[in-house]
Amino acid sequence: MIYAYFSYKGDADALRMSVARLREVDAAAVVYVVNDAAAPIPAAELPEGVRHVMSRYDRGGTGRGLAAVRGQLQALREIMQACGEDYVVKVDSDVWFNDVSFLSREVYGEPAADMLAFEGARALLPMGCAYRLSRWAVAAVLAYMGRRDGVGWQSGEYAEALTIWHVLALTPMRLRLVPQAVGALAGFYLQGVEVPQCVAGAAVVHCGEPHVEGGKLVRCTRELVVSRMLLLRGNV
Repeated sequence: MIYAYFSYKGDADALRMSVARLREVDAAAVVYVVNDAAAPIPAAELPEGVRHVMSRYDRGGTGRGLAAVRGQLQALREIMQACGEDYVVKVDSDVWFNDVSFLSREVYGEPAADMLAFEGARALLPMGCAYRLSRWAVAAVLAYMGRRDGVGWQSGEYAEALTIWHVLALTPMRLRLVPQAVGALAGFYLQGVEVPQCVAGAAVVHCGEPHVEGGKLVRCTRELVVSRMLLLRGNV
């Protein structure tokens, strides 16, 4: 399987840990790092053996906005073309893999889904930290955005995973959402416990999940991401 990490300056420690863990559970993984030219990870800090791509599109901070959606899809299309493959897994640097079988083409039988994602804390909606796309899905979303360019888009932010999911729902593409109930994805929701019981056995763990302080979700720091990964590392 091909994996494309979208990373930027400050992600280096988490990225190296995530890639190292991925290679433990998928020895055949082909790993790309799509670096951000506006704030790149220095080449010396990248994991060994990854294929490096420098991107120059506006990422909108954390993959938000139409320019970010379009730029990410174009990068994924180029990666699949370079490898001669039909599927790619988009990954964030704060993801910890325990099991990649959910991301295999055959998990739901053929024909494979054009987008396979994990349900997050919001029911029936995909998480953006790790999902698989086909080359047909990438082409369909880019074509749709091209036809609607400047027409019909509301002002405001567009989260990449949700935008791709909703556009594909308007096409004949096949969508699959792995329910959180089966333990495929678990975030860290801190409510007096550093590692909730649900994390144990989860196939994919989003270590950058916001935590709870005073009843409010607080964005996770890079230092906390790394500390969570170290906790998971110690439990392997």
